Amino acid sequence: MVKIKVTNVAGNGDAPLELDESDFQMMGEAQEIYTTYSEESSCGVIPDTLDGVLLPGGSMRGNVCFQVPEGEGGLQLIYSPYVRDDPHLYFDLAAIGFP
Repeated sequence: MVKIKVTNVAGNGDAPLELDESDFQMMGEAQEIYTTYSEESSCGVIPDTLDGVLLPGGSMRGNVCFQVPEGEGGLQLIYSPYVRDDPHLYFDLAAIGFP
């Protein structure tokens, strides 16, 4: 489980940003993509799930859960919006102190 803080810094004027946990994926050294919504990735009920609408400059926190094989390293969190053409963003979790 990863706790995420998201801030809408997009330059789209007054356009709100809809976020959902399914906008995020995880990838490791094996180059396998792990999602929040497949049968293999079901984490059950997630407390404080990341979900909502952000106005420009707004922030929110929430949890996203992935099932990743034990020993998988080099994890990257990927922001990959499902319904928009926004670019994918990659965050190296080791660089921010995630085990």
